[in-house]
Amino acid sequence: MSAVSKNELKYDNSVSFPNNNTGAITPADLRAFNVDLIDSTVNQTIYTAESASFNTRIVDTNTIIDGLLITASVAGDVLTFTKENGSSFNLVITASVATIPWDNVTSKPSGLVSGSSQVVSILNPLNTFSASQDTKNSTLATYTGSVDTKFSTLGTYTGSVDTKFTTIGVYTGSNDTKWNNLGSQSGSFVTESETGSFARTNTTNTFTATQTINADLIVSGTINAYQIVTTIESSSVIFSSGSNILGDATNDTQTLNGTVRVSGSQQITGSMNIDGDINMVNNSNLVTHHIKAQGSNGLELQTSNGTNIVQMGAGGGTQAAFVGAVTANSVSASTINGLGNPAAFSSSVDVRLARTATTGSNTFNGNQTINGTSKQTFAAPGDNTQTDFISVTGVNTSGKPYNYVNFGFIDYGGSGGNFDDSFAFECYDSTNYNYGSEITLNGQRVDFAVQASGSARVSRFSMRDLYTGNTFASLYADDMQFGEFSGGTATRIGIGHTALPTLQLKGQNIGVTGSLSINGNTIVTGSVRGNVRTQTITSNTASLDFSTTNFFELTLVSGSDTRVEATNVRPGQTVSLKVTQASVVGGTLTFSSQFDFPSISPYTATQSGSAVDVLTFVVFSNTGSIYSAGVNNLR
Repeated sequence: MSAVSKNELKYDNSVSFPNNNTGAITPADLRAFNVDLIDSTVNQTIYTAESASFNTRIVDTNTIIDGLLITASVAGDVLTFTKENGSSFNLVITASVATIPWDNVTSKPSGLVSGSSQVVSILNPLNTFSASQDTKNSTLATYTGSVDTKFSTLGTYTGSVDTKFTTIGVYTGSNDTKWNNLGSQSGSFVTESETGSFARTNTTNTFTATQTINADLIVSGTINAYQIVTTIESSSVIFSSGSNILGDATNDTQTLNGTVRVSGSQQITGSMNIDGDINMVNNSNLVTHHIKAQGSNGLELQTSNGTNIVQMGAGGGTQAAFVGAVTANSVSASTINGLGNPAAFSSSVDVRLARTATTGSNTFNGNQTINGTSKQTFAAPGDNTQTDFISVTGVNTSGKPYNYVNFGFIDYGGSGGNFDDSFAFECYDSTNYNYGSEITLNGQRVDFAVQASGSARVSRFSMRDLYTGNTFASLYADDMQFGEFSGGTATRIGIGHTALPTLQLKGQNIGVTGSLSINGNTIVTGSVRGNVRTQTITSNTASLDFSTTNFFELTLVSGSDTRVEATNVRPGQTVSLKVTQASVVGGTLTFSSQFDFPSISPYTATQSGSAVDVLTFVVFSNTGSIYSAGVNNLR
């Protein structure tokens, strides 16, 4: 042991001597503490055995040692301490938890409830709040009172209504006074005892019921009436120095029975229907711009004895027919104007009459002008026949004669579907069809054809309905050019001709839907690219359709394994797949047995957030083996 400082002794005393409830204070601990205490208070090196003061200090030390504690024990609630000199003393613990009076506590925390007075001070505001609630309830009661007041106001309003009714009664009384005053008036009015109503002769009157006059009615002014009905009229004479109007609308009907004689001119605006005859007498003339005939007989021109001369539109038709012999004596110049000189009725009349169109076949010599619509209806000509509409002679193009130029309707189905009940525009050297061109059109197809002079080679463009819900178009030619000429160069396609053995595509984008097979070498000046398709994952499976594109993109799902399969695999394909890891890693890939990876280092997806891998698939003749390789973690 050694001497220690005073502070160290205090620390040792505090640490080594806790409450001895569990017997932690042992004799060894007490002896060690006492030794430290002795070594700290007695410096033996400065004393000698011969020194009297040394002896005195030894006595003092023994006295101190006799008072030191060496043991402590617990029995129930009694703690016993034993000193070095053998004496002991007890400490009684009256409770397991000591109670300290609140008044003996210093530095108390603020804000604590110290007594019932504080509780009361908290509850008082609540009571005050309840009082305010009572005040509010009282206010509600006051509001209810105002509602009662409003209802009272309604009652007052009802009273005013009664006053108004009373006022009406007063007005009725004034009416009585007014009626009484009528009795003192002159007798220039008519009264009716039942109702007290009257009509005055010196003012305007309005009658709302039927008035019966059993004598004459003499009116020196104007009668305005919506309708006048007469029961018996023996004679009527109307004289007027002005104009008269019957009706006020175009849909009014005026009926006059008997003979109507009109002296002077008669002007009719609109249509006039006559059920009977129009007789022009005393050398009168009928001047009109338009006459419309109705009925099966049409419009007839007759002689004075009723004999028809000209009948037009008979049976609803559009022809004009001369009835009987046409002579100069029976038809005037105005009737057959343009047919020749009818006075002499020369042979020129017969010639011109022969040129008049009829319902049969007609031949026109010279130019014909049609102002309006011309419609021709005919039946299909029948098998192996044709109906010609227009034929042109004397055609010469670029020094080549074309002696068969015709437009018509043909039916030569045995020569091809384009000649089966078709309109045909033909321009050939002759009916031998050595060279020329044609256009045929029917309900199923349209064909354009040109046959080269000096050979049997034909260029043809055909479009047709397959009657299967699909259409078909074909183009045949030795040299086909598409697009717009620019600087003497056009997009050109050469097919099946020794002069143009290659295929050239120039100009803008050229799209091909479906498969494109090329036999021979292909030289591309520029770039070739494919569409990039984003691959979806369905039921943890990504199915790559090799027929849709050569470039796929696939994003993995965190914590999920995706199986990759391939469909529509063809020999000679090369397909690339970009794999992007999920931002939160954990997505993996497995492949179907179609894919063959290197056995030494098979591909696994990079386990790094948003990492990018690229895989390449190559197919040879065996479509069941897709040779695969991958590059990981590209940046």
